[in-house]
Amino acid sequence: DDIATFSSHPNSPLTAASLAIGEQLGSTGRELVLAWMIGWEVTAQTMKVCLGPRGNELINRGWFNQGFQETLGVAALASRLHGLDVEQTRMAIGHAASAMAGMMKNRGTDTEGFSAGSAAMHGVIAAELAATGFTADKDILDGEIGVARLLGLEQGDPERILDGLGSWDLATRGSTIRLHACCGASHWSMDALQQLLRRRPVAPEGIEAIEVEIPDFLTDMVPNHEPTTGLAAKYSLEYSL
Repeated sequence: DDIATFSSHPNSPLTAASLAIGEQLGSTGRELVLAWMIGWEVTAQTMKVCLGPRGNELINRGWFNQGFQETLGVAALASRLHGLDVEQTRMAIGHAASAMAGMMKNRGTDTEGFSAGSAAMHGVIAAELAATGFTADKDILDGEIGVARLLGLEQGDPERILDGLGSWDLATRGSTIRLHACCGASHWSMDALQQLLRRRPVAPEGIEAIEVEIPDFLTDMVPNHEPTTGLAAKYSLEYSL
């Protein structure tokens, strides 16, 4: 998995969808990679309306962003692989917009992972429906009740989505690879602990306590202090360390 610079994890829905569609259609590697990059670009650009002074405001309001812009991104990549024209692609994105969903409160449950799968599924469905003539609002991103305003509120100027479009966000800004199978908020602490243990190896029973100092934002991301399941443990700093 990844952690994008715009505070999201687009890789899993984009990759799942592109591999499935590519296999179905017999796409070439070049076609698959280009479609994947288009999916990332649409995800990154539409996420711009959610970025405010306190970071990703979508997350701050309790929405799990992996089920939102990634749905639009998958619709775009699926449209590319299916060879849809501009009008059909706009319909696909319009339909996908009505399927965006996900809540941060479901972290640590099966439903959290379902949000990523739902984004992939609905993006694929949107393109397939658009190919048959299924309609949606072609200007779904614009206006007072469009995607930009609904997701970004006072930050939601649709023009922000166009700013830098085509500069290929992943190529210019990069991303990260998630090295630990848990919430990214734990990674800095885990990396630091690993560095300490490499410098001074010690058996677990030789550790009396671990003190960690992290920003409040990261603390909010790992709320489970006494997890009882593996899924809940992904969001426990104590368990990860």
